[in-house]
Amino acid sequence: MTAWARRPYAFLRDLDRAGARLYLSGVDPDLVVDPDLVERWSADGTLQRLSGVHIEPATQILGESTHAAVVASQEPPADRTE
Repeated sequence: MTAWARRPYAFLRDLDRAGARLYLSGVDPDLVVDPDLVERWSADGTLQRLSGVHIEPATQILGESTHAAVVASQEPPADRTE
């Protein structure tokens, strides 16, 4: 097991330091909108740690969320200008 697999938030920190972004596509839509999960993640700090992660929920159309993630990756980050 790699070091970042044991410490996933360290991986996110390393991505941020490198100016990189993480895009997840095909994520179960229930995870994205589940109010109980969002509340738990807010309370334990997970939402803050994941603030730089772009999540595209899965749709019924194969490849649609991946396409949306690719399109989003072409945009400059909100906190940076090019």
